[in-house]
Amino acid sequence: MRVVVRNMRNATEKSSAWKILLDEMPDIVLLQEVRGIPKDIENTFDSVFHISTGGKNHEPIKSGTAILVK
Repeated sequence: MRVVVRNMRNATEKSSAWKILLDEMPDIVLLQEVRGIPKDIENTFDSVFHISTGGKNHEPIKSGTAILVK
């Protein structure tokens, strides 16, 4: 079983980091600081994506956390 844990550094759908994940094809992927997931990743993996909250009022921030499973 191959597991990847990575901080995506605010990766959007257009980030080159997604190609690396598709090339590696891990079984489980745990990601931080995701801004958006491209369609080819969504079509390859089952995914859960939650926008993070922060600040005094726990307002949504620009990035979130994602879990991808093959």
